[in-house]
Amino acid sequence: MEKLDSKKIKTVCQLSSLHYALDTRIFYKYAIGLRDTYNVIVVGIHPKREIIKRVEIVPFREFSSRRWRVFTSWILMFFKAIRLKADLYHIHDPELMPCALLLKLFGKKVVMDVHENFAGDIFDKEWVRNKKITFKIFDFVERTICKKTPVVLAESSYLKRYQEFAPDITVIQNYVEPEFFEQFIYKDKNPLHLYYIGIILESRCITEIMDAMYVLHQQNLPVHFHCVGRLYSRIEQAIHSHQAYSALKEYLHFYGRMNLEEGYKVSMQCGIGLCLIKPMKNSIESKPTKLFEYMACGIPIITSNFPLYVQLVDDTQTGITVNPISVQEIANAIKTLIQDSTLVEKFGHNGLIVSKEKFNWAVEHAKLLSLYARILN
Repeated sequence: MEKLDSKKIKTVCQLSSLHYALDTRIFYKYAIGLRDTYNVIVVGIHPKREIIKRVEIVPFREFSSRRWRVFTSWILMFFKAIRLKADLYHIHDPELMPCALLLKLFGKKVVMDVHENFAGDIFDKEWVRNKKITFKIFDFVERTICKKTPVVLAESSYLKRYQEFAPDITVIQNYVEPEFFEQFIYKDKNPLHLYYIGIILESRCITEIMDAMYVLHQQNLPVHFHCVGRLYSRIEQAIHSHQAYSALKEYLHFYGRMNLEEGYKVSMQCGIGLCLIKPMKNSIESKPTKLFEYMACGIPIITSNFPLYVQLVDDTQTGITVNPISVQEIANAIKTLIQDSTLVEKFGHNGLIVSKEKFNWAVEHAKLLSLYARILN
């Protein structure tokens, strides 16, 4: 295995029991961005221990049971993390808060990273029982830890909640590296080909997209859907049992989970990027990373009409917002882009500009470096 640079003084470790080691924020933004300044280790779901792009990957097991993961991953992660002897540990999952507390008790420097509105998300999780009690326990533990631990927020919309109890907050948003996405810019993208990358759940409007496709097929618009992400058995069953599946199956392309480079290569043939999410407290208050990624690829966007999304898309003129549970609105938006090449070109061009000038990771990266320097020095 390739050796890391032993001359670098400090070692920083990203910890996640939920995310894959090659997660966009954890690996492509944080780890790669930090590797020129620190030795970087990422502990996350991965098949083997190896070094990728000068970052050491340490595998963590993937749990088939959510409850087992929530109740046991923190202690397993603690024993794995403490053996790595890092100078700083960056925690990326709420279920690892007890691990953060243990690391601090052992004198380690810890940062908590809030990717989503975890507290609000509790009420949207079907599998969480006794939601009010779970929220109270979570809220108590989070407040206790964050009072004495630096906190990183992926969204400024979470600030109000965390300012109540966390004295040390840094907002580091999921903006993009335009240089990375330049390789996926393709002028002749086809709006008959829809693109989606990310987690595949019913809340991502997969069945509504299929319904909209069927409407368009009835109008002699043979739309294809290219979907990159892990296809869980429950949603796969919903797709196969969908009334329009037999008519659409040759137009549905599921690639499974892919790394970021491979996943966005698929987008090069697509002319519309979909980011349709059903209304949930967490989704309403969070801007999905893929919106910025679509912009950086020059792909026009169709997304949910939540106020936060409407403001983003309208201000940048990069796409269309729709009611995510309205099949007709989704179909109309797709049809509009298929029939208006000038609008497609405008949205795509605007996305390329704002990804460089407004949503550039370079500014956020500087915040991360500053935070680490302050904590470690």
